[in-house]
Amino acid sequence: MFSKLPPETCRTLAGVSRIIDEIAPIPARFRKDIGKNIRDLSELLTSRRPLLTGHYIGNPARFSAYLRYFFPWNLFRLCKIFAGEDALFQESALSQKGGAGLLFLESHVDDDGPILIADFGSGPLTLPAALWISMPSLRKKKIEFRCFDINRQILKTGERLFAGITGENPGTPPGNWSIKTIASSLTEARLEKKQTLVTAVYVYNELFRKLNAADGDALSTFADGEAARLSSFCGENGAVLIVEPGVPRSGEFIAHIRDRFIERGFSIDAPCTHHTDCPMRTSKIQNRAAKWCHFTFSTREAPQALHDLSRMAHLPKERGAVSFLLARKGADKRSASPKRNGIRVISDTFPLPDTRYGCYGCSEKGLVLLAGSRTGIEHLRSGTVISARVSGTEPRDKKSGALVLDAASARYAETAPGG
Repeated sequence: MFSKLPPETCRTLAGVSRIIDEIAPIPARFRKDIGKNIRDLSELLTSRRPLLTGHYIGNPARFSAYLRYFFPWNLFRLCKIFAGEDALFQESALSQKGGAGLLFLESHVDDDGPILIADFGSGPLTLPAALWISMPSLRKKKIEFRCFDINRQILKTGERLFAGITGENPGTPPGNWSIKTIASSLTEARLEKKQTLVTAVYVYNELFRKLNAADGDALSTFADGEAARLSSFCGENGAVLIVEPGVPRSGEFIAHIRDRFIERGFSIDAPCTHHTDCPMRTSKIQNRAAKWCHFTFSTREAPQALHDLSRMAHLPKERGAVSFLLARKGADKRSASPKRNGIRVISDTFPLPDTRYGCYGCSEKGLVLLAGSRTGIEHLRSGTVISARVSGTEPRDKKSGALVLDAASARYAETAPGG
């Protein structure tokens, strides 16, 4: 997961800013304000979030800021998820072509019928664009998208963006992918057919923001309803992909909806290596230092123009962060992942006492602290899956309560991520 992006993917991402300027140019007199507008929108989405409304990108300044800053960064994050080989969950030759084997079963890809994808909160068609850019193996497959968003303008802009992005790949047979945009909210959406894949990317943080954070049951109840809603859209062996910002509240929601999917008989195909209780929730219950499931990665592969724009807005990004969940309907939990019981690294490396270093991992026995020398552990990047025996009787870290394992005893269960 989070492997180094292929050169073609990086080239296409680098061309996105030019396409945005072509379809939504900024008058010269307004260009000097773009950094300020980006920063203002960022504050609205974070520190001033209680003031957020459903149509927060309705005015031209915010719309332009969203297209030029938030859309490209979201696109980059999705490409980092999709482009990497995840050998823990892929055994077929398809895994050599990118992340398609993570999202779709072989039967979905090999079947003559179309892949059906419902994308909620699609915005400027970020999800279809990310799939096109990062999964070349899917471009010749017939895919039918239903893209939902409450903002009709951004959907229409997304159609033009997508046309510009796919036009960067001459020689690809046209017409394999069809996209229907629908101005509707997730709660009001209707689908005539059961879907192969249901996606909600950066949607739920906007929906649960009004819940009382002090009410411990409110988020769980909300997650239960949403698991029921999303599962109702899935066909046989269909999957649900949820992607959220890598912040504590989103991580808590992911943990809750993960439980609800498991209760409904879903297999959790990523990022979990097990179906036991989420260690992140356990650490909070035991009054340990609160942790949440999220992954970080370097942004150095992001387009230079995007980095320049981010610095101009005083919002430089050296690391990306994301929380996500892929759940599959009707899948046998024992066969969904043939290499279960690995440890997924869920943090960057950090210093420990006595000149040692460590990183946290998630296992079926709970939270794990992998510890060792700096040279022995710095290669264990966030998202990597390693194979190591965890008995549950190992000594516990006093600060986090995590089981302490010697990193030297661990070995890779998947290709080491780059980037």
